[in-house]
Amino acid sequence: MFKWVKNNAGFSLLEATLAVVIISTGMLAGLSVLQSNVVASVSMERNTIATQLANEKMEVILADNKYRGYDYATNTVNYPAEELAGSFNGFTREVEIVEVNTDDLTTPAVGSGLNKVVVTVSWADNEDSQVQISTLIANADY
Repeated sequence: MFKWVKNNAGFSLLEATLAVVIISTGMLAGLSVLQSNVVASVSMERNTIATQLANEKMEVILADNKYRGYDYATNTVNYPAEELAGSFNGFTREVEIVEVNTDDLTTPAVGSGLNKVVVTVSWADNEDSQVQISTLIANADY
């Protein structure tokens, strides 16, 4: 009634299933790498934006020091904390200015004539992230 074919050319169901499993595993691994690269790219973009925002504020402070004077540039009232909007929604920018000891540049010391300026830009990702840049401003009168 049935005549068995002696030529076994072609794929069996087991071979076809195994090939599908292997190809699917490879595709899932590839998609996982692609997804992690996209997440890293977004994180790097935000980090770059935050760095540029910090540099922008630092340039404003340095220009104020040059054109408005040391007393204006080292007064934190002139640089309040900012919640940025528009294209930079979700970013906050803060300025900290502290007169520091000339020996170690970190210990607060009134009357030293040297101020440490720290600009911090923060944003919320999966975790809180921030970028900080700092510089020193000296009083030319000292």
